[in-house]
Parts: sequence; structure tokens; C-alpha cells
Amino acid sequence: MIDVRQSLERRVLSMVARMDEEGFGNCTWHGECQAACPKSISIDTIALMNHEWLRASIASQREVGREPKADAQSQDPERGGTA
Repeated sequence: MIDVRQSLERRVLSMVARMDEEGFGNCTWHGECQAACPKSISIDTIALMNHEWLRASIASQREVGREPKADAQSQDPERGGTA
């Protein structure tokens, strides 16, 4: 049986990858994305997704036996990283 956490991790990684492919989703913490969102997605939901994305990114690196490395997205302050 697939663990719920693993399912969530796969889903968020897939969702963020697709958003990146489409050039969509790099919201800032200024709230413009929330105000402009046609689906009324709150900045709180965006923050939760970014948190889950970071957690899933680290977990996926550990699954393959590597220490998490700093990639472009984890360095992106708009994704909760540090520049």
C-alpha cells in the first residue's frame, strides 16, 4: 500500500514541475498572485504547497541515497528558498 506521505510528495513534485514547464506559479510573498488568481487560490495555500514541495524535494533526494543538494528552485526565494 502506498504511504499517504509518499503520494503527497509525488503529487506536489509533479504539480510544481508542470507549473515550471508552463511558466506558471512563481508567486511572491507580496500577494499579487492571490489578487490576480482566477481560481482564488490564497497565499496561505501557496505557502503550504511551497512547504510541501521543499519537504518532498528533500525526501526524494534521500530516497535515492543522496544528500539533498541546493538546486535552482531551492535557492529561489519565491519558492521559500534563499538566494
